[in-house]
Amino acid sequence: MLSKSILFCYYFFKFKSTNLAYQFASYQIPYRDTVNIKRSGNDLVFTKTGNKIPVERVHPYKEELRSLIAVLNDKHVQVVASQTSKGLVLKIDDILVNTYSVSNIFTLYEIYLEQLYNFSTPEGDNVILDIGMNVGYASLYFAALTSTSHVYSYEPFPQTFEEATNNIGLNAALHNKITPHNFGISNTSKFVEVPMMESGSAIASTTELFVEHHRVISDKNVRVEVKDIRQVLEEIIAKHPSQNLFLKVDCEGEEYGVMECLNGTNLIKKIGGFFIEWHIKGPDAIVEVLNRNGFVSLHIPRVGIDSGMIYAFKKA
Repeated sequence: MLSKSILFCYYFFKFKSTNLAYQFASYQIPYRDTVNIKRSGNDLVFTKTGNKIPVERVHPYKEELRSLIAVLNDKHVQVVASQTSKGLVLKIDDILVNTYSVSNIFTLYEIYLEQLYNFSTPEGDNVILDIGMNVGYASLYFAALTSTSHVYSYEPFPQTFEEATNNIGLNAALHNKITPHNFGISNTSKFVEVPMMESGSAIASTTELFVEHHRVISDKNVRVEVKDIRQVLEEIIAKHPSQNLFLKVDCEGEEYGVMECLNGTNLIKKIGGFFIEWHIKGPDAIVEVLNRNGFVSLHIPRVGIDSGMIYAFKKA
């Protein structure tokens, strides 16, 4: 990796902008990542895809600048609007989404470029529970799959929930396939008071352990609702008794209580598969629950951070 001072000089001559050079050098963006980027007036132009954004739109993405570059260089992504008051409107294949923040672009990169939830089944008619909906990107991804008949989504934080419903509302062909709920999922039903974070934050959590581990600090608290996974699953199964059921579980620490709550119940036997992101405590407790209940699982750790993905499917 070139030093920041060398990178600054390189980007200053490339973009003729002190602010751009400073930002690209500060976050040590490799020069090879910018081969297909040029500055044209007040815009950054991504020559590989034809996407362009105003120079001032670069700053809000900060440490996720490299993810933003990767997204805008992807052939499936089109910038639909870049003059909105907050951020960018992007079209990924046929899905429209708003991106306002660092957290947004990180989540978008994971779902649509890394394709964390890319799966197929021999039969369609799948029902998916999106536990930890965030701003709705995963729910839209799942709803766009032809094998999906319906998505039920759960997000406890009011501002993030509003952002999610706005994103879902942009997609007329998909919004009837998604039922969003403004509560989270846990091992019990209750209201909890937790730090209020930026909408879409990747570290917003309803668990004390997660909040303490990440030293989450906020000027305000917010009162949010969580519901017992057993109650929620019973209602979904009653509506869809013969359909395939899959759970995406990314709920910033609640995954341990949720999985232990399902352990050994008849409810877990109704589930065809899981996509689980674990945080802090490692994968072992979750993998053990899955093994005990007849699932085959694959664990993929994430290098350098205390989280990873577990994919699990019921044995044939």
